[in-house]
Amino acid sequence: MEVRISQRYDIPIPLLKDNAATYNNFAVAQFAFYHDAILPHADLLLGELTAWLMPKFKNSENLVLTYDASDIPALRLRNFEEAKVLRQIASNTDNEIRTIIGYENIEGGDVVFKPANQLPMDTLANYADTLLESNDGLKSHSVERFVKAMMLECNSTTGKAFTRDEA
Repeated sequence: MEVRISQRYDIPIPLLKDNAATYNNFAVAQFAFYHDAILPHADLLLGELTAWLMPKFKNSENLVLTYDASDIPALRLRNFEEAKVLRQIASNTDNEIRTIIGYENIEGGDVVFKPANQLPMDTLANYADTLLESNDGLKSHSVERFVKAMMLECNSTTGKAFTRDEA
């Protein structure tokens, strides 16, 4: 019976059967329920209400009845997950990510930040020189510069920065 109800009304099984729901399944099922069943019906209903109601009022031709999906907790959680992934792949600005989770833009938030281990080699060498100069006031010999530059790199095996001994 639950399967027929699920198929007919696009209600995920974990929302109908307790034994089919884990916490993760339940969160995914809630998102799917809103996304696949509730919101399409709400769009249809609000579209029809707008078409019927707005002509009854003066100067309401450009008004539309709608909802704010960011106020729905099940969908908001999904937006936070999307923002987290976008932050990890470092392809969006802070303001773009803030827009996804419903926050206002901030000043200076239109810059894409990349992890330091993705800098080009020449930039790393220049950065190592800058560090050396700021630390001891003098450029050390080339071996020391190489060691310090290597300490800024990540070991591809461990994913951690090289230690002085490894460099």
